[in-house]
Amino acid sequence: MEIGVFLLSVFKSLGTSLAGQYVKAFWRWLRGPLRRIRELHARYNALVSENAALIERNTALVHENAQVVAQNQQLVSENAALVTRNQALISENAALSKKNAELEKRLDNELGHHIPGFENYQKCIDGYGNVFLEDFKTVRKSGAEPTRACILCAQEGKKTLINQESYDFTRTGGRAGPACPIHFIVTEANC
Repeated sequence: MEIGVFLLSVFKSLGTSLAGQYVKAFWRWLRGPLRRIRELHARYNALVSENAALIERNTALVHENAQVVAQNQQLVSENAALVTRNQALISENAALSKKNAELEKRLDNELGHHIPGFENYQKCIDGYGNVFLEDFKTVRKSGAEPTRACILCAQEGKKTLINQESYDFTRTGGRAGPACPIHFIVTEANC
């Protein structure tokens, strides 16, 4: 107890003495840097926890980026498959277009559309086997006979019209059908 009383008396005497004034001034001066150290320590702790949160967020973003890269690679492979399929379809389309052009040409040949001046005519065969071109677009009066042309004359560039009354049984060997004055009766065999 005596030591405590002694120290108390020393502190009291220091508080009133000039040395005590210097000690108080030193502690006041020392409080500013100590407060700054406490503030910096608190800020350091806040930055450490913020850095830990950023590291965790970065890890999540790296994982998400890996998933996006995997999806991107899958999409690239799907795109490559689609490009291959598209090229196959383009080739198939080209082949079908070529076949379609051939069929259209064949149809035009059969219809007579390929013959200049006979675009409205189509190739017809009557019940007797006679072949001729018949106008299928021109509007006629009801009951009127259709306009017919000789297919061989049309191929030669001539427009020889024939009608139902132009049968010449003596020149056609008694065969019935529309006759051309130049080619007589035209059949599939001589067309």
